[in-house]
Amino acid sequence: MEEEHIPDPLNVLHLAALHHIFVPLINEKLGVWKTAWSHHRMQTTRSTPAQLWLTGQVNNPVGLDAAVVPIEDPEEELDEGNIEQPHAERSVFHSLLCSLPEACRNELRSIIRTNSNHGIDDVQTTLNIINSYIS
Repeated sequence: MEEEHIPDPLNVLHLAALHHIFVPLINEKLGVWKTAWSHHRMQTTRSTPAQLWLTGQVNNPVGLDAAVVPIEDPEEELDEGNIEQPHAERSVFHSLLCSLPEACRNELRSIIRTNSNHGIDDVQTTLNIINSYIS
């Protein structure tokens, strides 16, 4: 794609188009890998990691009944006006698509991905849709 000069890494709209096309594909591949890894047989134990985890939970249940105890941050006590959410509830990355108008997001959801030309055509279509709403 860089040879086609499509993605501008400093342009938020280009990043949003790339995320829209490739994040679901990456997550799908990661899910396949995770399933394969969890169910592959290991020679030393002759069982899979999923079987080992299940056996461990049956023999020594850990974390199933444990109460969640919040960890107090001493810096929070200094700022009484702090109303931020706890760190565990914040996402590391915010979706770039959230900043787009709702009508644009709906149209993006409705496009059919072709995956032709390694996704370049899909990214261009997505960019055209985004630009039509932003311009």
